[in-house]
Amino acid sequence: MLLVRGAHRIGVLGSAAALVVLSLFVLMATKVPARFLPAVALVLYVLVPQQAVGYLYGVSAGTGVLAIWVVRRLFRASSDVTRASSGSVWLFAARAGAVSVSVWAAVLFVAAPPAVPNPLARDWLVSFTLSIVIVLLVRDVHDEARAVMAVLRWLTILLAVAMLIEFVASANLLYEPLYSAVGRPSFVAGSAYRAHGSFGHPLYAATFFATSLGGAFAQWFSGHANSRLWLVAALVGLLTTLSRGGLAAAVAAVAVVLAVGATAIPYVTRSAKYVRAVALGVGAAAAMLGAGVLQGRIGTEEATTSTQVRSDIVPYVLKLAVDSDYLGWGPAAADKLMISLSGGAYPLENSYLQVLVSLGLPGLAGLVLLFVSLAVHARKVRNLTGLAMLCAFSVAIAGYNAIETLLPLHALLGVISIVCIGSAGDDPKGSADKAEAPVQGRVSEHLNQ
Repeated sequence: MLLVRGAHRIGVLGSAAALVVLSLFVLMATKVPARFLPAVALVLYVLVPQQAVGYLYGVSAGTGVLAIWVVRRLFRASSDVTRASSGSVWLFAARAGAVSVSVWAAVLFVAAPPAVPNPLARDWLVSFTLSIVIVLLVRDVHDEARAVMAVLRWLTILLAVAMLIEFVASANLLYEPLYSAVGRPSFVAGSAYRAHGSFGHPLYAATFFATSLGGAFAQWFSGHANSRLWLVAALVGLLTTLSRGGLAAAVAAVAVVLAVGATAIPYVTRSAKYVRAVALGVGAAAAMLGAGVLQGRIGTEEATTSTQVRSDIVPYVLKLAVDSDYLGWGPAAADKLMISLSGGAYPLENSYLQVLVSLGLPGLAGLVLLFVSLAVHARKVRNLTGLAMLCAFSVAIAGYNAIETLLPLHALLGVISIVCIGSAGDDPKGSADKAEAPVQGRVSEHLNQ
């Protein structure tokens, strides 16, 4: 009798939760201004415990909001004034890359019989198409990009505080009960505690914070004084994950911002902003080494095993790729094939190798074309923020099985694409750094050449 009552209560609560979610989606579809919906998708991606909630037919909360946004924007596209862009050719290439990935995945899904049972294939195809492919169809996204950056700043600061509390307490007091309640305990491994917040795994959290740090640094470098707290918060949040890959991603993003500035204007190396940026990086590295933030994990057995796994998977990847004639085994097949081939020893801890196995060279080429084209477009329209965020994301996902296994991550990539296409506010308006305004004007002028 007690079991029946308990099951009834769970059913009632589940129905009530579904009704609330449906009501919220209807509200967003009709009442929330369209320009805010990508920012809402970002908030849902960050705050909703994806590993506990999951998705429905490949549609996570963030992906669903992005799809609603695309529909609303396309319906009023005839009344929009599309802004001309010097990077339109590269945007076309980015769209072609995304479409080619989706189309080739669909061909494999329909035509190629799965080597192993793979119910995730359909969900992956739906998620990638709704989160990325159709998002790139919307052209004028400047207002959406600015809304995303405004929300990202405060979202990073609040989440970094929560991550720091979790790291100090060595316990996720808010989200861990949710994961346990649905039978999906979050990541726990090694002697050094690694904070993960709402993401369920420190690598997922590190990807977000590295991406945010890249955006914050680009904004600070472009003369936005109010981005300093954001930059510090992103670094703190990233360090609490103890993720080497996430830190490498953040360093890559910072290096890209500095390199683009230096190559565009050789004399920028003599500016106070560039000197302070280099000093900030050196100081942060010295502080981390002195405090032993990462050393505590580097020497652990978990870290050593993680490094070894990433090198051991290469022979398996080559065999799987050759056996498919480099055409792929079908969407989201990589992890299952790798685990089967290795006797359960290894998942495929590299997103690009995942795509090579699942979608072959055609799919990998399409994904690379998507990333490179978005990066070149951002560079041509002097969008350092979008360029830095994309760089951090693309480096971070190389360290684990992200692009196929974590479907809600597609929503984050969709939001980053919006920032790359739209103006993220790199040109400072009313910056506190008055003395550097001429330098910033020259940066924008030379980057646009």
